[in-house]
Formats: sequence, structure tokens, C-alpha cells
Amino acid sequence: MVIVVDTPYAPPAAPVSDPVVPAGPRPRSVLVAAACLWLSAAIVVVMVGTEIGPIMTGIRTGSLPLVGLAFTLAVLGFAVGILVFIAVKLQAGRGWVRWLFVALYVLAIVVTVLGWMQAPEAYRASAPLATGAETFQFLLQTVALVFMFLRPSREWLAAHK
Repeated sequence: MVIVVDTPYAPPAAPVSDPVVPAGPRPRSVLVAAACLWLSAAIVVVMVGTEIGPIMTGIRTGSLPLVGLAFTLAVLGFAVGILVFIAVKLQAGRGWVRWLFVALYVLAIVVTVLGWMQAPEAYRASAPLATGAETFQFLLQTVALVFMFLRPSREWLAAHK
């Protein structure tokens, strides 16, 4: 039994949607942004690898608790996971991930500046390799952020809605 309702408030009989517009190939700006994020995540993994030895020595000698290692690995694992997640979603055409990255980028800047203000001697005492890696990561993530918002990226991501 089919009931036909002739009212202006009835839903349309045919499926209604926006026309499908092909998104086209992924622009170079998206590829560069994602590559910067992947490289930044790889740098975190390498830097963790260089710190495991001294941390394990500290645990064996009793100067560092095992909880310190677990906490460090959890935080760095989270950082790598977020960078990889953002790179994957960006490559998949999810435009909302740009705003997540902006929020995390600003949060990281604020936390870093507060850390410098609270303990400048700790930053001055950092190993040159660690300081160089952090600076390079900052540059990579800044480039990624800029490239995410360039016109080709914006247009391509808008076509993926």
C-alpha cells in the first residue's frame, strides 16, 4: 500500500544530493605537507632511539625510575601517533584535520614557550643534537601547516567533502 501525500512538506520522491565533482589528483602542497609530517614523526622515533640507552642506564643505576621510561615512551608514542594520524587523514582528503593540527601546533608552541620561561637552564643544557632535531621538527611542522592551507590544498580538500 502506497500513500501519496500531496503537500509541500513531503520529502522528495527522488534521491537528492549535491552533484559529484571529481576531486582530481592530490596537489603537491598536500603531498609536501604530509611528507613533512611523516618526516617529523620519523625524527621523533630516531630521537627516542638515541635516548633509550641513557634512560636504561639511569634505570639500572637507580637514578631514574621505571615510571619515567614508561611515561616518556607513552608521551612520545602519542606524539608520533598524532603526527601519523594527521598525515594519513590529510592524504585521505579530510580537511578538518588541518584545524586539529592548528590547535595542536599552537598548544605545542605555548607549552614550549612556557617551558623556556620556567626552566631556561634545562633548554640551554640540552644536547646540540636534541636542540637541532627540535628546531628541524618545528620547521617541518611549520612548513606542513602552511602547505595545508595553500589554495591547491584548500580546493582539493573542499572537493573531498
